[in-house]
Amino acid sequence: MNVKSICVVGVDGTGKSTVVRLLHTQFFPKSIVQYMGQKEWETKLARYIFDENNSIANKFIKKILKPIAVIYDLRHRVYKYKTFNEIIIFDRYADEQILQYEKYGKSIFNRPAEWLYNIFFKTFMYNPTLTVYLQCSIDTSLCRKNDINTDDEINRLKKSKMIMDKYYTKKSDLIIDTEMNSAEQVANIIYTTFELQKIR
Repeated sequence: MNVKSICVVGVDGTGKSTVVRLLHTQFFPKSIVQYMGQKEWETKLARYIFDENNSIANKFIKKILKPIAVIYDLRHRVYKYKTFNEIIIFDRYADEQILQYEKYGKSIFNRPAEWLYNIFFKTFMYNPTLTVYLQCSIDTSLCRKNDINTDDEINRLKKSKMIMDKYYTKKSDLIIDTEMNSAEQVANIIYTTFELQKIR
């Protein structure tokens, strides 16, 4: 699928949305921004599958259907904007949603989810041109996110960071520390790296 795209991922408080906004306004003004956060699905299928009040009672079936719904929603977005011939910037990404949809319990790396991920997800996933993982300490995340207050919320953030560090430190094209770099510097690094990839 010949679509140029950048995905910016990281746990809450790493500065994703700020960086995406800078990329869109300062470097790629014609780009299309897509937010892949939960409850922001574009397709009826994904909205239904992730609706806690849907009619699917079997938890195993739900676990199987969620990755399928996420991939379907992602590919719908990519095909939808393919004809625009513009860069798509993803604030969060589909595989992050697969990793995180059970962050309150077990991660995707447990059977049968592991089998589904390796066989289905990697086969049908649309891979961005550039995947950027933003990192910072838990303390910094908490300082930036005033709405994370309770022990449960803090523990979920720590669990989320552990899962994402394990996955994205291997998968990402670019890993940036947002404590050592300002949002403007991060956006500039991403832009420069993306332009260099286009030249190769």
